[in-house]
Amino acid sequence: MVNKERKAIRWVIDDALDAELMSMVSSLRAMGFKGEDKPDKLVRAPLDDNVIGRLNHARRQTGLPAVLLLRICLDRYVTSGGRR
Repeated sequence: MVNKERKAIRWVIDDALDAELMSMVSSLRAMGFKGEDKPDKLVRAPLDDNVIGRLNHARRQTGLPAVLLLRICLDRYVTSGGRR
């Protein structure tokens, strides 16, 4: 179980992004995904500005929707058992 400490969802999301986001962005850029210059979108979730900023930065770097990047990070984090 990833959330053994029974953390709030925003802390699990933060841990997942810390563990997965930047390496995933680097891999996507290496595969040819390009960024885009679209305005940032409002994310409707209990996330702080830091998390939203990191997701929007990754979206601008890869061109993929922020919500998709978040889902992938969470999936990878859960699959790895919450290890960094």
